[in-house]
Amino acid sequence: PFTHCDPDDPGAATADAAGAPLAFDAASQGTTGSTATGSLTFPHVVGAAGTRRILVVGVNLFSTADPLPTVSGMTYAGQSMTFLAAKNDDVAPNTRIRSEMWYITAPPSGANNIAITFSANVRAVAGGMSYTGVHQTTPWGTAVTAGAASGTTATVTVSSAAGELVVDTVGARENTSETQSLTTGAGQTERYNGVSR
Repeated sequence: PFTHCDPDDPGAATADAAGAPLAFDAASQGTTGSTATGSLTFPHVVGAAGTRRILVVGVNLFSTADPLPTVSGMTYAGQSMTFLAAKNDDVAPNTRIRSEMWYITAPPSGANNIAITFSANVRAVAGGMSYTGVHQTTPWGTAVTAGAASGTTATVTVSSAAGELVVDTVGARENTSETQSLTTGAGQTERYNGVSR
């Protein structure tokens, strides 16, 4: 979960005078489509309003390669982003899906590109989500991952407190008829939803 900006926190040197609450700013998404490729670039607009910004990017990769490729690097407006967490699906020995999350605090405002480089050619879907009012030196609690070999519900248990926001990404293989879909749970808001086929 994100940690809220606390104006009394001595580590938060540039806190909002009013201690502005955590708030959603903007979302974007990109996909490689049906062709496996070594990179993915798409635009994201970080708003100029609000302070203590963060940009979070969820990436879901599909590949039949062994070992499963990964994100080897990511930038926003040419600035390096930081890796947060990753999870491969649990369908051993045929792992095909990998989900990763990356972020950057204090991203520049305006329209800029999210540029993702993969360790090998993959098909992928990615989504950018920017927020304001986020603690800049300790934006995250403990990252939690979960996977499943089969089933119809994607779940993970995450601890959070008042003033915190849980952000997630989920990747899934399509069924053979390409009819499955993901539905947000109670209290969740979907920010992006893409298919790479």
